[in-house]
Amino acid sequence: MDIVHDFICDVAQPFFPDYVDKESWKTQAVVYYLILSVGGAFFYLFFASISFYHSFVFKREKYYPESLNDVDIYKQAKTEIGIALSSLWKMGFLMWPGAFFSHRGYSKIYKKWPETGSEWQYFVLSNIAFLLFTDFLIYWAHRGLHHPWLYRRIHKLHHAYQYTTPFSSHAFHPVDGFAQGSPYYMFVYLVPFNNIQFLIMFVVVNMWTINIHDQVDFGNKLLSSTGHHTIHHADFWYNYGQYTTFWDRLCGTYMPAVQTHNWNDGSRVVTSKKVE
Repeated sequence: MDIVHDFICDVAQPFFPDYVDKESWKTQAVVYYLILSVGGAFFYLFFASISFYHSFVFKREKYYPESLNDVDIYKQAKTEIGIALSSLWKMGFLMWPGAFFSHRGYSKIYKKWPETGSEWQYFVLSNIAFLLFTDFLIYWAHRGLHHPWLYRRIHKLHHAYQYTTPFSSHAFHPVDGFAQGSPYYMFVYLVPFNNIQFLIMFVVVNMWTINIHDQVDFGNKLLSSTGHHTIHHADFWYNYGQYTTFWDRLCGTYMPAVQTHNWNDGSRVVTSKKVE
């Protein structure tokens, strides 16, 4: 995230020379909040719109979910966007300490690019560790949010619609977003992680979140795919996993996904089939 911070400061400094100093904690505080709130909203709107218009408009005949045939899809999308935008600026405040203090040197983020064989080995393994660590914590955070008390007060907002669109991806209560987003920052406070790696993972995680809400499933057993998450929204006692089905399988909350499309040509599966 420091790369984005420095870019914003370099662009803004000529216009506001008396106010922008990227070494100042005040500038850093403001810029990181803007990255998390305004930047997060822009990212969400841009990529969710691409996914929505690709699958639900331009390629409607091929990818439009049958579950939404009787739904005013634009009304649903408008509601989901409203929920997301009303939450993201608040979530920015909740996520801000992790980003700000990481930039100030309190995390284990490092900038050196790997050069030796052992450094490249660690670089690769740390990516795997990041995914395993966050997959574990998000599973339990997500499952915890389905406790009746927490569900009614926090997580129910994300389940406003039984069948999802790409705009459902970030339509949640700010505390919900914080609970499922904080493991990413927890990791870099515990384990040395490259700054470019972290930025890439931040982008990938958000795009994955959008992807698993489009209801287009090509069939998968190990990854927690769109089909698994579609089942979660329809019957929310199953499939809490973020990236893999491992914790769902281990903890008895797994339900096989329903494949909707063939991988080779994207054609619809004539008879939807579960992928065990």
